[in-house]
Amino acid sequence: MLKVAMGWLGWTEQQALDTTIEGIRLAYEGRIDMLAAIFGKSKPVGAPVSESGPSLFSDLKRMALRQRRAAEKNGG
Repeated sequence: MLKVAMGWLGWTEQQALDTTIEGIRLAYEGRIDMLAAIFGKSKPVGAPVSESGPSLFSDLKRMALRQRRAAEKNGG
């Protein structure tokens, strides 16, 4: 999530850590919409953003949950 929040959105690390995954996802979608409005939509090279975006965040959310459970299991 830090990669998206800091790299794509230009947020500081603290802003990223203070924002929920859902908040980062919505901000990312908003940034994509803004760029499309400014520069126009490009022809898709791979999967369209509408398909790849939610998948990316679903994967990141699963990874975060797995890490949290592992930390709880190990007493962290």
